[in-house]
Amino acid sequence: MRYYLSRYQLWDTNCRGKMASGSCIFGISDLPDLLKQPHLVAHKLYIDFEPAAFFCGLKEIRSRERKPLRLDVKPYNEIPQVELSMGVPFENLSHPLWLF
Repeated sequence: MRYYLSRYQLWDTNCRGKMASGSCIFGISDLPDLLKQPHLVAHKLYIDFEPAAFFCGLKEIRSRERKPLRLDVKPYNEIPQVELSMGVPFENLSHPLWLF
């Protein structure tokens, strides 16, 4: 996850949609993996590229409002900025290289 708590973005060939400016524009084939991510936002998902991905994703999000999944906060608690704010010394950080 690195330190990007909010944004899920692919910069490599794992993209099943299409690449633009070195970044993945998610398509319908990316949706199963996309919906498993702990991030809060997917970057990039365009309505004019495979709109089914947008609408199927929206449908799943709406469904989760009625049946929320349990949130695993461990990945978020291991972000260096969070650990430092909780008083964890630098030498004890779970992922100190995420700061650089």
